[in-house]
Amino acid sequence: MPDPNLQSVAFPTLDDARIAELGLCTAASPKAFRAGETLFRIGDREFAFFIVKSGEIEIVDHSSGEPKTLVVHGKGSFTGEVYQLTGAPAPVSAIARTNCEVFEVSPDLDRSAHWPLRRQPFLLETSRPGVFAAGDVRSGSVKRVASAVGEGSMAVQFVHQYLSQV
Repeated sequence: MPDPNLQSVAFPTLDDARIAELGLCTAASPKAFRAGETLFRIGDREFAFFIVKSGEIEIVDHSSGEPKTLVVHGKGSFTGEVYQLTGAPAPVSAIARTNCEVFEVSPDLDRSAHWPLRRQPFLLETSRPGVFAAGDVRSGSVKRVASAVGEGSMAVQFVHQYLSQV
């Protein structure tokens, strides 16, 4: 049995059909950036999530003083940092390496319309408090088995946190 490419499992690339579906999603706004334009900067809070429709986005680390390219996202790739979930400042910058078109998913989507409690939902918690989802059962998920296993173990931790508050 061949070894799976863990990079492609952990960081899937959306195919043309999935990218086209994003055009129908009201939460994803089409945007264009010219080469050299910044999508988000180190230190930004509540920055958007981007899916690359065409072109390239370079993720740059400035922590050593000298800019260092960490990854270049091409067509079908997407940005995403755990910092977007926690509200912590961005540790990196995203810069259009070429002219590019992206779908931007805003960080200020109003979850409150579907969330009945005062606290924010736990990561992976559905719109029903105490009900968690992981893997391909989540809406629009393109994850594979390895990602689902990881999400499942995270969900167990959040279930324990939820139960400790009930």
